[in-house]
Parts: sequence; structure tokens; C-alpha cells
Amino acid sequence: MQVAFKPEEVTYEGLLDVFWSTLKDPTQVDGQGADTGSQYRSGIYCHTPEQKAAADASLVRHCL
Repeated sequence: MQVAFKPEEVTYEGLLDVFWSTLKDPTQVDGQGADTGSQYRSGIYCHTPEQKAAADASLVRHCL
């Protein structure tokens, strides 16, 4: 899914925080909880180098 957002209302970093908070175990391979299989994989796709840098930083903050 692609999420359209208004940066003046919510930051990209704020969206990333919500993304991480919805995952039960971000390190689980092939799904979340009882939902397993490649169709349940989560991902972050970026449009700009700035979004990529923010996504990388959020991964470190939330998972490493």
C-alpha cells in the first residue's frame, strides 16, 4: 500500500514510528504473529534519499 500524507500534519518519521508500533515482532521472518508466509512480509519503500535515510535511522532506533 502507498500512503499519501500531508507533511504539515504528520512527519515521515511519525509515520515510521506508527509503522514500527504496529508490528508484533519486527525481526520475525515471513510475517507477523500467526500470519506467516511471504504475503505477510512488511516493507518500507522510499521515494527520496531523505526518506531512505529516515527509514534506516528508524530501523536502528526500533530494532537494533
